[in-house]
Amino acid sequence: MLAGQESYVKRVFNGPDGIAATSREATVYGGGSGGACSVGYRVVGEWSGGFQGEIAIRNTRTAPISGWTLGFAP
Repeated sequence: MLAGQESYVKRVFNGPDGIAATSREATVYGGGSGGACSVGYRVVGEWSGGFQGEIAIRNTRTAPISGWTLGFAP
């Protein structure tokens, strides 16, 4: 990692408008009450000018979930 890059990555995730401050737990709409899934995100690789992230979507109920989507907002 280049000098200063670590602080940039930390700011992206933990800064005032970072991912931690602006993200919210996903819910499933149209399949009853929300909370049928959980979404996790983590950085798995970093390099000069970028990073690789991993998203894990888990069904928290016993019944299958169909017709769902995952979206990102700017």
